[in-house]
Amino acid sequence: MTRKLIGMVLIGFGLSAILLPVLQALLFFGVGLFVLRDQFDWARAAVERVRRLAPAAVGGAEAAEARLVGWCKQAAETLRHRIQG
Repeated sequence: MTRKLIGMVLIGFGLSAILLPVLQALLFFGVGLFVLRDQFDWARAAVERVRRLAPAAVGGAEAAEARLVGWCKQAAETLRHRIQG
């Protein structure tokens, strides 16, 4: 539920950024699609289309996601050890 909400908000930012020059429309839209790729078939298809056009971009996003997940797991483990004493 949270992942869907975050993805939809990012896509909304991307769509509104088309009219607002301060925001980077493609960045928000792309990250929103990337977040939603496991939730919706249309988002997965869009990410696969981008993968064919710019494989380095999708590979970089997947690597960043893996680092973030690893960091979150490490932070959770550190917190767990500190709480347990």
